[in-house]
Amino acid sequence: MAYPSAMRMSRLLLRTLRDAPADAEVASHRLLVRAGYIRRLASGVYTFLPLGLRVLHRVTEVVREEMDGVGAQELLLAALHPVDLWERSGRTITMDDVLIRVHAKGGEFVLAPTHEEVVTATIATEVDSWRDLPLAVYQVQTKFRDEARPRYGLLRTRELIMKDAYTFDVSAEAMGASYRDMYDAYRRIFARLGLAVTPVEAASGPIGGDVSHEFMVASEIGEDHFARCSSPDCGWAASIEAAPQLAEGGDCPRCGAVVELVRAVEAGHTFQLGTTYSAKFPGATFNDEGGQELPYWMGCYGMGLSRMVAVIAEEHHDEAGLCWPESVAPYQVHLLALGAGRSPAVAEAAEGLYAELAGAGTSVLFDDRDASVGVKFADADLLGLPTQVVVGAKGLERGVAELKARATGAKTELPLDQVAAAAKAGPPR
Repeated sequence: MAYPSAMRMSRLLLRTLRDAPADAEVASHRLLVRAGYIRRLASGVYTFLPLGLRVLHRVTEVVREEMDGVGAQELLLAALHPVDLWERSGRTITMDDVLIRVHAKGGEFVLAPTHEEVVTATIATEVDSWRDLPLAVYQVQTKFRDEARPRYGLLRTRELIMKDAYTFDVSAEAMGASYRDMYDAYRRIFARLGLAVTPVEAASGPIGGDVSHEFMVASEIGEDHFARCSSPDCGWAASIEAAPQLAEGGDCPRCGAVVELVRAVEAGHTFQLGTTYSAKFPGATFNDEGGQELPYWMGCYGMGLSRMVAVIAEEHHDEAGLCWPESVAPYQVHLLALGAGRSPAVAEAAEGLYAELAGAGTSVLFDDRDASVGVKFADADLLGLPTQVVVGAKGLERGVAELKARATGAKTELPLDQVAAAAKAGPPR
């Protein structure tokens, strides 16, 4: 999906805030609200304003590219589920604490917290032969969970945008191969999003299955912990739920080295479901090469995309504001015209650069507002676009503009006729 690559701040729906909301406990929550990326509608429910939605779209694009790359097909499943599907799986009991139930004219429903039941019932009507397998599908969909205590802004909410994928195979071995493909795709996704993740062996919980991994980002504000081996040559790691017997300072079950505990945020979760769902739903079977009817072997793979915006913000910020990686930034270049109202030369040069950047396909946000230099610099740092281009009267006297890398503070001055190409290439190093 294409989005406008150029925008003037004088036209942008944006109001930055000097102060963070009183309920904001963590940096990502404070900064995303102050920078005008999101607004709270109710406890655990947020609106994405234009800049926030662009970040969400950029994250989603990365995820879609990697899902498409492993052969998964995108679909869109219903979010309103007949309650009998959940009764069939038994999860009206095991997930009762987060289910949001709806009494409607058409009967009793639940708002989807996840989609294993519905995807199983859907594929059961479409696939009945080994020739149709393996199959992988995914969606980007809104989920609803009745969290008892939403907190940390987008990190724990009652409504969230999720990418959930599902694989269907003919055997446990084939399921394992599909799982490895998805596991590797997750590693690539997090690398592209600028996140250092540790995959850990995890408990499957109410989702089900025997094998699962959580992808954890070490964080001081994490609500989870995982155990990992202190030896760099080992690589063993597990969630506390999967290895409750291990305490900090204990022995690694793989190599015997000392175990350490790490506070972390979960960025994704994958599961080998086996026949947990296919065995419970009529028709969730295929005929093998010998004509025998067998249940699908399934896997599922979740990743909270709206949550990912906050996870990235937690990892990429400083005291002045956000520092988005180039892969997810709403715009690549923030063009600032300083004193354009007093200097026709500044206005003309900045307008020329804006047109040149936009014409070259570089996504650019142009601060053409009649605001003070201090306000423009403060907002530029708060919004956190990767490259800042500053056009001012003093620089123009020498025929140059300044480029600044938001994340590192590295600066360089270039002749005006070189600025657009340099900004398109990325932040100064």
